[in-house]
Amino acid sequence: MSQRKTILQGRLDFGNAASYGKVKKLFDLRLDAYYKGEFGLKDPEYFDDETFIFSIPRLVFQWNDKTWKTTVEGLEYLASYAISGQIEVYQSENGVIHRKNIISPDNEKLAVSEYKKGEACIKSKNPNWSEALTALNEAIHTYDAHVEALEYRGRVMMHMCQWEEAKADLNRAIAIYPGAYKAHYWRAMVYYHLQETERSLLDFETSVKKFSGIAADSLVGQTWKKPLPDRFRSLRRCYQRTEIICW
Repeated sequence: MSQRKTILQGRLDFGNAASYGKVKKLFDLRLDAYYKGEFGLKDPEYFDDETFIFSIPRLVFQWNDKTWKTTVEGLEYLASYAISGQIEVYQSENGVIHRKNIISPDNEKLAVSEYKKGEACIKSKNPNWSEALTALNEAIHTYDAHVEALEYRGRVMMHMCQWEEAKADLNRAIAIYPGAYKAHYWRAMVYYHLQETERSLLDFETSVKKFSGIAADSLVGQTWKKPLPDRFRSLRRCYQRTEIICW
């Protein structure tokens, strides 16, 4: 069975000791009963008993289709118990992304459902920023370490031109999870609007490096090998392609 280069990174936050302990115990049983050695992650240290988080640093493997399917199913099972987080899995062939899977919580927990409601409001063809803010506020009120909700609320604050509030949310997201490349990206935009060009470039480059560290076979990082003036012009073009309308 042919194998492809597989890159994954991310985290799932279970929020408290009870949820964490339950899913860890159940997952150990599934490893033997269902996955039968085909789950692609063998290291038990991905589970952190102090923070109640399942965390994967950037990892690179050679996986066949069966290992991909089994591992993605296993990660989706873990995500069904989580309160926040996201794991990205990419598979490439000959330098081209073959497939990807974005794994995140999808359950009836209030923080999860309110976050997903806010996310849907923003991603809609006609975004409803007010409803998004209400939902994201509820998600963060329920679980104040919800990195993705903080990222999206930061975007809402940007849309409302509340730059300091946006920066505060994005700062919190990055403090909780330094690998949050989307938070670095949006904070770069905040710094740009605050005319803090050097900080803007630094954050944007950090975002690209962290993202390309996941999707290492894409060309997303090539722009950032250019000299500073060219990078800044590329940054401007990137900003101009976003949906942020208040300049």
